[in-house]
Amino acid sequence: LWTDAKEWSYQAPFALSITYNMDFSRQDLVERSLEEIQAIHALPEAESKKLQAYLETAFRDVKKGERITAVFSPKKGATIYHQGRFTGAIPS
Repeated sequence: LWTDAKEWSYQAPFALSITYNMDFSRQDLVERSLEEIQAIHALPEAESKKLQAYLETAFRDVKKGERITAVFSPKKGATIYHQGRFTGAIPS
C-alpha cells in the first residue's frame, strides 16, 4: 500500500499492489473483491452490479507470482494494472 498523504484517506491518491502466492481465476478475484468491498461499505445492488462489470473487464486470471496494482485518484477513480499493463478503470 502506498500513499504520500500523512494519513491514508480516500481524499488522497493511493496505490495497492498485490503479488499473488497462488493461481486465481478472474471470477474468483471479482467475487472476492466484491465481498471485501461489501464488508467495508454496503453498496446498493445496482452499484454492485456496475462495479462487478468493471472488475470483470479489469481483472485477468493470475498465476502464482503475478501482480495486480490498483491506483486510486480522488474524483477520477481507480486504474487497474496486471503485471504493469493497464487492464481497466473504475470511475468514481
